[in-house]
Amino acid sequence: DIPQVTVTGSFSLGYSVNADQGVNQDTYHFVDTLSWIKGKHQVRVGTELRKYVDDYYSNNRFRGTLTLQSFGDFLTGLAGTPITQGGNGTGFSNINSSSVASGVTDRMDRITDFSWYVQDDWKLTSKLSVNLGLRWDYMGYAVDKLGRNGSFDTRKYQPPPANGQTSAGFVQSSAAQKAVPGIPGVSPTLVDRAPVKNFAPRFGLAYRLTEKTAMRGGYGIYYDRLSNQLGLLEALSLPGYVRTDLQGAANVSYSLQDPFPVLPQQSQFPVVPVLTAPPYTTDRPAIGLNAVDPTLRTPYLQQWGLNVQHQLTAATVVEIGYVGTKGSRLATQRLINQPLLATAANPVNGQTTSTAANAQLRVPYVGFSPTGLVWLETSTDSRYNSLQASVTRRLAKGLRMLASYTWSKSLDNNSGSGTGATFTQTDGDQIRLGLNRGPSDFDRTQRMVVNFSYVLPSPGRLNSRTVPRNPSATLAQCAAAPGR
Repeated sequence: DIPQVTVTGSFSLGYSVNADQGVNQDTYHFVDTLSWIKGKHQVRVGTELRKYVDDYYSNNRFRGTLTLQSFGDFLTGLAGTPITQGGNGTGFSNINSSSVASGVTDRMDRITDFSWYVQDDWKLTSKLSVNLGLRWDYMGYAVDKLGRNGSFDTRKYQPPPANGQTSAGFVQSSAAQKAVPGIPGVSPTLVDRAPVKNFAPRFGLAYRLTEKTAMRGGYGIYYDRLSNQLGLLEALSLPGYVRTDLQGAANVSYSLQDPFPVLPQQSQFPVVPVLTAPPYTTDRPAIGLNAVDPTLRTPYLQQWGLNVQHQLTAATVVEIGYVGTKGSRLATQRLINQPLLATAANPVNGQTTSTAANAQLRVPYVGFSPTGLVWLETSTDSRYNSLQASVTRRLAKGLRMLASYTWSKSLDNNSGSGTGATFTQTDGDQIRLGLNRGPSDFDRTQRMVVNFSYVLPSPGRLNSRTVPRNPSATLAQCAAAPGR
């Protein structure tokens, strides 16, 4: 196997960092609804249960990745050490960035979701109907059957002493079958609290203003379960997995002949997780891993709207309305070990200047590389407001048409992947999320859609000798006639 090698602007070779993975999934689903009609009320009560069995492995970065800035760097491929020691003498390796990992990443995740709801559709008068509802959702977090997950809790962190090391901050599942001595145990979900407060009220109304005009409105809260990607990302953490992410001056000692630091072999995991103090060496590198925010919560969406519909003709309806949504506690991931700005007045870890060479010394969590501590959290939000209008013509005189126009604005500080509650990398400043707020990647201020169909008139009655009056009967006769 060879690492994934990328030469900027030229070529790349090797496999993707996620190429070596597989999964076997089963989902068990039970749902039931009870309806009761009495007078002006139609009441529905329901429940739903889902059980996910998710067995997988993901040997992320086991082959490693290398990035070089030019084809010349690829041909040279030397460390940044002095020429007399076999390096290129520049103080910077020809390798610009590297990443490699080792560990045991197969998991047997078990996840349980449970919910119930009650809704009353109440027809108060011949003109007014009201919908009232309440839903409760328990959307469980991934739990490895063998308790092999661990994480890093920033609340427990203490920096390593000079020239020393520390394990302060690392945690492991309290259900671990091979527990690492000296590492605190936490909930098998790695999260402080179970998601038991996910109550979602809904309200709607419909009111007939006149015989041809109606008004409708509503408000609701909708919870969204975190993707099972969370379990996959949790597997990429100590004590069962460790990664190094090095770039710039941190790669000074590495060449294409020997491009990566020394990591434990798979047979050695789980290992005692440690953070070492600088200077970093090939056998004491700055490390990287994924860590779950222990205050993780379930994402949810609030949605509200109001519209008026008016019947212009027997076949044509015009509608105009407002729709708004707000997403809260949305999933994201940040590189929380972003180097801090050091000055003489505000030194960071003893550094009084900010240069590329001392970036790994200006980090908040010493022992991790600047891009090594990937924080999985639910901290971003979104807002969407729109005015919407449409004209609908049902099929009449051969013509059917729908024309709609939307004027909207969507704002957020992380637009996500568009595929559900997945953890996607936050762009820009990793510490001050407010600086990332702006129009969503998918924002479209104006959108108009028109579609229609028209039934062409009949070309007229054809000659009766050519088209039989009862074609189906004649075809049947032809089919039954011998020799035809």
